[in-house]
Amino acid sequence: MGRDIWAQLYREYIVLGAKITLYCGSDQSQIPVTTGVSLNTNTNPLYTETTSYMEAKTGQWVQLMDNRNAKRISAHYSPAKYWNIKDIKDNREEIGAPMTTNPAKEAFFVIWSQPNDRSSTNLTRYTVVIDYLVQFSEPILQSQN
Repeated sequence: MGRDIWAQLYREYIVLGAKITLYCGSDQSQIPVTTGVSLNTNTNPLYTETTSYMEAKTGQWVQLMDNRNAKRISAHYSPAKYWNIKDIKDNREEIGAPMTTNPAKEAFFVIWSQPNDRSSTNLTRYTVVIDYLVQFSEPILQSQN
């Protein structure tokens, strides 16, 4: 079910975890491309060097040569680990929120790609799947007809 349907049934939610899976490949066979997915709190990650993501160890990265060696990589988000929270369900005010808003503490998956020679304009193709584990609370009583 989509988020809109759940919003009709519950007032609040809390994110217990998430997983992103990238299926990726490069269009050129001459120049390798380093691509990956990382987890961070930066709402404007466009100006972050890709080596910073690799060194931070907050995700996964791979080398691509062409579509013949397309790769699958995944990264995970756990509020308990990322924010060092002992009891997730007791922290609704930080990592939970009303249905129409975002939690106070947010983390983002950042997908990045960099040709290894930095002068190329390689095209990297992605298929992205994001799975969320969410707990809903505060049920809205439906009127009976």
